[in-house]
Amino acid sequence: MVNDLQEREKELKQYMEQLENADAARTSLLSQLKDALQEQESKQELVRAQLLVSEISVPVLSPLM
Repeated sequence: MVNDLQEREKELKQYMEQLENADAARTSLLSQLKDALQEQESKQELVRAQLLVSEISVPVLSPLM
């Protein structure tokens, strides 16, 4: 009976460690995703600004009639 309880305790500790590792991996992935999203948003803003500048810089050509 004591051995059985000790074995179950050992298994529970292993499961807890696995859960902690999974939680740490999840936290790390979320952080990486947030960083990637911020980077993409920054790039998108840069492209948007460049488009605005190009629209202002390039004269609009009237269609020939």
